[in-house]
Amino acid sequence: MQTGSGLNFTLLCGMNKLVWIFRAVTVLIVLLFCFWNLGKNPLNEFDEARYGVNAFEMMQNGDYINLYFGQKPDTWVFRPPLWSWCIIISYKIFGYNAWALRFPAALCTLGYFFFTYRWIKLYRSEFFALCVVVLLAISKGITGFHVSRSADMDAILLLGLSVFLYYFSKFLQEYTSRNAILSGIGLLIAFYTKTTASLLFLPGIVLFLIIEKELKTVLQKRNTWIGLSVYVGGILLWFIIVQLFGNKEIHNEYDNNKKSNVWSQMIIYDTWKRFTASEFDGHPVPKNYAFFIENIDSVFNPWNYVFYLALLWVLIQYVQKKRNKQPYKLDTLLKYSICIAIPIIVLLTFGRHKLHWYSAPVLVFLAVWVVEFLFYIHTFHRFAWVITVLLFSVFGTVHFVKDILNVEKNILSYPYDTQKEWIFLDIVPAHILLHTLWNGNATHYSRSIKNPPLMKNVYYVTNTVMDSTFFTFIHQDKRHRVYVLRQK
Repeated sequence: MQTGSGLNFTLLCGMNKLVWIFRAVTVLIVLLFCFWNLGKNPLNEFDEARYGVNAFEMMQNGDYINLYFGQKPDTWVFRPPLWSWCIIISYKIFGYNAWALRFPAALCTLGYFFFTYRWIKLYRSEFFALCVVVLLAISKGITGFHVSRSADMDAILLLGLSVFLYYFSKFLQEYTSRNAILSGIGLLIAFYTKTTASLLFLPGIVLFLIIEKELKTVLQKRNTWIGLSVYVGGILLWFIIVQLFGNKEIHNEYDNNKKSNVWSQMIIYDTWKRFTASEFDGHPVPKNYAFFIENIDSVFNPWNYVFYLALLWVLIQYVQKKRNKQPYKLDTLLKYSICIAIPIIVLLTFGRHKLHWYSAPVLVFLAVWVVEFLFYIHTFHRFAWVITVLLFSVFGTVHFVKDILNVEKNILSYPYDTQKEWIFLDIVPAHILLHTLWNGNATHYSRSIKNPPLMKNVYYVTNTVMDSTFFTFIHQDKRHRVYVLRQK
């Protein structure tokens, strides 16, 4: 299945003006799916609201190294502060609101699409690359919850990995120090947000180099080690910063409040236990070997079925070639994509703790196979593109209407009065705390108070029912019941 490399974009479009039209349409689709109604939906407690609090309290404390939540060292998030810095910059530009909180994720997704486009153009026509970008843009696994449209770290992780993939692929063609250094910087972007997840593509790349018999050549190149030194040097720099200025021991809520530090958290809890422990975050983690198949059916539907057809067609071609005693050579881009995808799929299949956004990094490789198969079908009948465009339009519209135009009702019901002082008696959901911080409330934490004194200018926030001498404004959703109390 080697059809994409032979297609000429300008011939396919008919004339050069249509090239620019398709580029413009692609950019418009990407912008709509990333930014439309970006700040309209209520805040999600996990994890964007917590990151929003981390950034706000980082500005309050003037400590730009350590993360805080509720004016104490954060006992959940132990990662480097790059994402908090991004949110702080956005706060400074746009103010304190959901748009500002989510803008960095949307912007990082634009960067992800750009470098994905550049990576595919190393092997394919511009039309092919734009089709892959559009396919990813209309997939809720990318432009959906916890990736591009919420203030989570997955968008900047995708950006870092795509920068690395593009420049490392260029390095394989040119072996220049510039490409090696920039690929190392891409890995560092990923490391300074989600630490060991920055290594996600490396097993597959090593597998690809072994199959192509290029691993020895790459390892012998001096510039390979320059790029690796950039990555390792950035990690060592973070280690030194933490040793000099970081919180040395924090009670880790992932592990029954045992004392921990950022390094044990990164290696033991965020990596090893996350994928091997039968219990994580205080909850049992059942085995689910069908997770990947079930997940992409949710976040990549219906294109997952086209991906299966593409795999089946390659298998049929391989068998036919072998029967006829003919050599079969899989196209380089397809081979590259499947090699990187396989280790990630294995991890998501056999690992224990898995969430639906964990599959986001692998979707680009599935999309390459999907678009390649669609190009292949087009060689049989010219009207196949009509069906393809129709499918893109229908399923893109469904995602846009259902997940982007449809705005959830804000369930926060208690009053925000900037003249009142808010005292938190318990640890409350992060999105409630973040709203009080954004609205300029004087916020304090007095978790030892059992019977709060009656004061007219004070609201108390608690998870438990208290004396009837207070009015009670109840906030309740599927996960929480929170009481906001004030004097009658």
